[in-house]
Amino acid sequence: DFTSIYNNYIEKDIGTEITLISIGLANGDVQSLRTAKTIALYYKDFASEISKIEIPSSVSNQHLQIINDLVKVADSLDGLTMSLADPMLGMKSAVLYNKYSEDLVKKLDEITSILQSN
Repeated sequence: DFTSIYNNYIEKDIGTEITLISIGLANGDVQSLRTAKTIALYYKDFASEISKIEIPSSVSNQHLQIINDLVKVADSLDGLTMSLADPMLGMKSAVLYNKYSEDLVKKLDEITSILQSN
């Protein structure tokens, strides 16, 4: 179920947001920033959809942390889209985006290892 949902959001360009932010900031391209803001919404939708997946209790903690990290990535990405208007918010959001993205990858690796070993 997770893979199916994940693939749906990859088709919506999740994962391209930093490129869009870079283009937006380098060129003052507001449209790129708007597109990145839409991707932030997709992260929240992704979190909502995976929250409905039935999961083994052995990975419930990791599952919840993944959902929370997806929402935090979305919130920090939303802040990044405001970088032209509010550079301080943009800087703070960049740090948070990096942290939550790394946390998300770690939790995905953990849950994958657990599920593969069972």
